[in-house]
Amino acid sequence: MYYKQVIILITGNCNLECKYCYADGLKGNGSMSIENIKKAIELLDPYDSVLQISGGEPLLCPEEFIFTIKYAKETRPGSSIKLQTNATMINDKMAVFLKDNDINVNVSLDGISAINDEIRGNTKKTLNGIRILEENGVPVNITAVITSKNSDYLDKLMGIAILFQNVKSVSFDLLRKSGRANKNLDDLKADIDNIKKSIGKAYGLFNKFFLKEPKTIINDIMVLLSRSISKQKNPYYCYAAMGESVTIKPTGEVFSCPSLMNLKEGFLGDINDSCNFNKRIIRSVDNLKECRSCKIKYVCRGGCPVRAYLESENWLAVNKLECSYKMWLFNEFVEPLLHQK
Repeated sequence: MYYKQVIILITGNCNLECKYCYADGLKGNGSMSIENIKKAIELLDPYDSVLQISGGEPLLCPEEFIFTIKYAKETRPGSSIKLQTNATMINDKMAVFLKDNDINVNVSLDGISAINDEIRGNTKKTLNGIRILEENGVPVNITAVITSKNSDYLDKLMGIAILFQNVKSVSFDLLRKSGRANKNLDDLKADIDNIKKSIGKAYGLFNKFFLKEPKTIINDIMVLLSRSISKQKNPYYCYAAMGESVTIKPTGEVFSCPSLMNLKEGFLGDINDSCNFNKRIIRSVDNLKECRSCKIKYVCRGGCPVRAYLESENWLAVNKLECSYKMWLFNEFVEPLLHQK
């Protein structure tokens, strides 16, 4: 059984304490064994697939990380490889390795130091890691989780991204009711009006400096634009919604999505028994009543299934905040760009 996407959590350990971490509770599991790493990579579609390496912080286990890259390159040369990191462990040697192996690097950063230090910690080391990657010619994508702590200042994060020549995109991810976020949900929930105002300012920076020759894009907007232009009407939000993704913990337990770790709803089985994985979750926007007459049905694709489920316990529900956010992005930014073409 092959998958289009395999997410390997090399370790549950981390050197930061993010207030919303979905991997909360994985600490103490150590690192994934070499044998399990091999089995995980062998689940990838041999010809066209994505391997994402995450954690915890995967670079806390450099030997396992490097082995994962080398084994994937050897056995699944048609796969693209992504790294999700806080960049605090980046040095010149690691940066060269990432560049030489053409790794897509995604760095988690939620804002300026005062904000990021409160939510995640050690901003100085993260920014230094991005700088080292810049000096070694490694492109970076910044990913930020929108919370009440940073929702007023997303333009400031865009400003940071613009200062680095290697930051190619910024992605804004809405908070999920998962992991450590469950303990801090009331404190972290963001207001939609604040999000819109702040994203508007961020887009203003993008529009001012890069619209004609973009260096740093707002990924949320560009994804919706790309889907709007595409002639294909893909009804699936992500590989997990298609039943084409697995997430593997350091212990070898397999889940359908990182945000469903430790929940029976997402548990598929054990890496040592991949032939007997439980039925995979599949959700299409065509099955969602609230989306039937929506003009961006195949652009939004119903939003994140897990985000909706974690709030409603209904796989066919739609997250109201995400729905409002995506519709606003489309009306405010994507539609005007479509009219320009």
